[in-house]
Amino acid sequence: MNARNFARGMGIGMVVGSAIGMTIAATNKKGNRQKKLSKTIRTVGDIVENLGNTFNM
Repeated sequence: MNARNFARGMGIGMVVGSAIGMTIAATNKKGNRQKKLSKTIRTVGDIVENLGNTFNM
């Protein structure tokens, strides 16, 4: 593994991690938490899939 692949992987991990953190923090507000959490998990899955397709993984 070279440094470029490592840096790309770290960048993707940081973006996905921060996206997950922000969406879960937004769902912790009062309301129908279960429905919001389910939608959040689905959205994060779509984001990860799109990133994988973008970088041909």
